[in-house]
Amino acid sequence: MGVPFRGELWPVRSLYELSRGLRTHQLDVAYFLVHDVLPKYYLPIGEDWAGNFFGLFVAGENAERVAWWNHERDQGDDSVEPVSGSLQEFLDSLMPMEEENG
Repeated sequence: MGVPFRGELWPVRSLYELSRGLRTHQLDVAYFLVHDVLPKYYLPIGEDWAGNFFGLFVAGENAERVAWWNHERDQGDDSVEPVSGSLQEFLDSLMPMEEENG
């Protein structure tokens, strides 16, 4: 699946969940592993194929927005790229990628 981002359909490898599924797709596991390097108020909700996060801001000036965070950053660089204005908008914009259909 993919999401419109950067003028193209950007691949979304997985969305995290709260269940007893694959450990690598668990929201709590992902957050525990990287919480100390994420921007303030940013909750990872999924990832792309390069291990970068799609995340939801849960408070602050960007509250309710979804943004993409590149994990290859200098320490203290909290810059993100906006993806959508809300979680619902992000979820509604997800669509199948051509490679998945063919």
